[in-house]
Amino acid sequence: MEFHFLYEEDYASNNVVTVYVPELRISAVGDTYEEARDNTIDSIKAFYEATSQPKNFSSKVEMINLDISQLITSNPAAMYKAI
Repeated sequence: MEFHFLYEEDYASNNVVTVYVPELRISAVGDTYEEARDNTIDSIKAFYEATSQPKNFSSKVEMINLDISQLITSNPAAMYKAI
């Protein structure tokens, strides 16, 4: 099976790396990308071992380019209308 791994560095938590797998709604952490990936794979294995009928959730990854200057305004009411 193929899964998406979304990696995030958490500088507030001493550079811990978090991995999220949207298809299974599973996440794991590690001190490095490699450790976080390995921990995520272990979590996926444990998930499938513990679940007789696992459910995979659909997911979509999209990259959006936004012009932030168009979103930010000095008039808060106008900003909420734009969103």
